[in-house]
Amino acid sequence: MQNRSQKHQLTAFLCGQFTALGDPERAQLRLLDHGWDWEPDAVRELYRDQYVPDFVDYCFGDDSSGGCAALYRPVDEPLAVTCDGMTHQARLKELKLYIFPHRIVLFSIEIGCESPHLGDFTSMMRHLRRIHDEADDDFNRLAIDPLMEAYRLLEGKNYSPDRSKLIEHGNKMRLFQIIVSPERLQLTEQQRDLTLYQLGSLAPEVSPREDDLDNVSDAYLERMVGNNRVSVFKRWTALALNDTFTLHANGEKNNYMTEWRGFFRLLYIHSLFQKYYLSGLNERYHSTIVESEENWWKTVKRICRRRVTPIEALTQEFQIYNSHGCFNRVSYNFMPLEVDRAIDRGLEVNDEQLQLNEMLQSSHNYIQERNNSQTKALLVAISILTVFSAICDVCDLAFNASYGDDKIFYIKGITLSVAVVLVFFFILIRKRH
Repeated sequence: MQNRSQKHQLTAFLCGQFTALGDPERAQLRLLDHGWDWEPDAVRELYRDQYVPDFVDYCFGDDSSGGCAALYRPVDEPLAVTCDGMTHQARLKELKLYIFPHRIVLFSIEIGCESPHLGDFTSMMRHLRRIHDEADDDFNRLAIDPLMEAYRLLEGKNYSPDRSKLIEHGNKMRLFQIIVSPERLQLTEQQRDLTLYQLGSLAPEVSPREDDLDNVSDAYLERMVGNNRVSVFKRWTALALNDTFTLHANGEKNNYMTEWRGFFRLLYIHSLFQKYYLSGLNERYHSTIVESEENWWKTVKRICRRRVTPIEALTQEFQIYNSHGCFNRVSYNFMPLEVDRAIDRGLEVNDEQLQLNEMLQSSHNYIQERNNSQTKALLVAISILTVFSAICDVCDLAFNASYGDDKIFYIKGITLSVAVVLVFFFILIRKRH
């Protein structure tokens, strides 16, 4: 038997997201009857010395706005994965559900594996994350079936047995993986960067010395690693991409598996929630702005019933999220902050936020223009009523002055009043143009 110290060790979390349309509180109680349990309070206390209390409370459901309710389902059973003509032996350790506000539900599948070849990990993860494809029987039984049952309980009456419903954004599960290589593994900086990129992109293992046209170009590798790499200590380096976050470390003496599971729980899952929420909100904003034109009858009904517009409702929702679910600083220490910023860069959370801010400004300008036009229309209506009131007064005076006999003065009064109205509208039209 090969010595464990000569093998690479992998801990991977496959993550997806779906929307819960049913009653979340009732569904959580039903989940407890289907093999799920609340995450222990002791887990939360482990993070209070390192992370901001408000952030920890939100991630464990103690926030005043609800926060995240976390449930887990222990599995700890062997998993056989057949891919690329080979069968790999792994262990499916645990399933977790994260029920966030706005009916966003995230899940993670924790898998552990050991192998003398790093390529075995990328091959296995590349195979398992494609949830639309038919996976192995073990994976279906231990992971997909329980998650589909949870989806059924959370979805309510709109449940669909299609397994692709477990992923609403994209066609693959996202991946957070921790890989610890033996101490004997000695790599140059270029080899380390290439290995990290291959692990993070789940690309086939290629030697940097090979003259392969399918190998990654030096320019792209330099840009990708320069923008998305996290390297604080020499023993480990990490790469944050849009659909994966990969830590590669050397040496078994480091407690990476335990420590970085905490980073996954608090940082990666929360960033995924932000990504999915902001992306969905951007889509809703865009469709609402397109359909937000009002005719005069809709405007009258909205004003009379004192209802907010759909855009204003979305703005209020975003303000609640920004007050409770968005944190500028999540930790007291520098390393979690570095990791959190790298994860956000990889997931492009800030880009979603920037796009949303632009839409907010656009909708604000639209509302201002609409209110200004309504104010102008109201002023015009008042002016017209005032002019016609004056016309009535002039006509009444003219009629009374003629004692009901001479109509010439009456006709002159009407003509003069009409002329005043025409001059008024002519001046108004010239100002608008």
